[in-house]
Amino acid sequence: MEALIVTRPESLPAGAIVLADSDFLQHLADVELQAGMLDVGDAAAEQEAATMLNEVTKAYSAIEKKRVELTAPFLDMQRKIKAAADGAQIRINGIKRTLDGKMTAYREAEEEKARKIEAERQAELRRQEALRQQALREVERQRREAEAKAEEERRANAAREAANQPVEVTFEEPAPPPPPPPPPVVEAPAVRPPPPPSGVKYVTFLCFDVPDAKLLKPEFQVVTPNLGAIRSMFVTGWRAGQPLPVCQGVKFWTERKAQGSGR
Repeated sequence: MEALIVTRPESLPAGAIVLADSDFLQHLADVELQAGMLDVGDAAAEQEAATMLNEVTKAYSAIEKKRVELTAPFLDMQRKIKAAADGAQIRINGIKRTLDGKMTAYREAEEEKARKIEAERQAELRRQEALRQQALREVERQRREAEAKAEEERRANAAREAANQPVEVTFEEPAPPPPPPPPPVVEAPAVRPPPPPSGVKYVTFLCFDVPDAKLLKPEFQVVTPNLGAIRSMFVTGWRAGQPLPVCQGVKFWTERKAQGSGR
């Protein structure tokens, strides 16, 4: 693969300015191919993409640094050198967009998966807690029924004793003890997405677009006069002595200045 070269003009010593050698560009082509084929579907692939992203970011910075270094003593060559660098940087930005898109898609999928699992976990905790509360209410109901029955028997025996009647003694099987209260719900640890790979952090930006500026409130609008249209309609062709034009929102006045004829 040919190197990225900018030829010196005749006003400078003969030779070529090497912005990036052929090995660098061959490696760039290899990384570009790998980035296109990379499938970010697990943490290992995400880390591989992060490593490649850092590598191409450094490559972009290296080319930019070299560009500035070369243009400093050759300001008249700046346009040509920048045009050569832009080609490589556009490709690098394409690699970065490819890697960023795949990594972001994987990260969002993992976060959505974690949110779904966590929502299911919370729902299960609520279900278990509802069953536990239901069991506690049943234990309390049985306890109150047993107490009410014992109190009823006590009052009946007391009434018989007061009437000098023999106390009726019944030998009923003791009521089974109420079931023990259910154990408290043991919460499982919360589910979180895997940590990001080393060398990369995910940053969320708030973006916006304005599909129809006419719908914006006045404080969000910038009114800019069309000076070219005003000049074309009123100023061009106006001659001294003619009345001042009238246009709503525009103030016209005259200024007299001396101009040389150039003769």
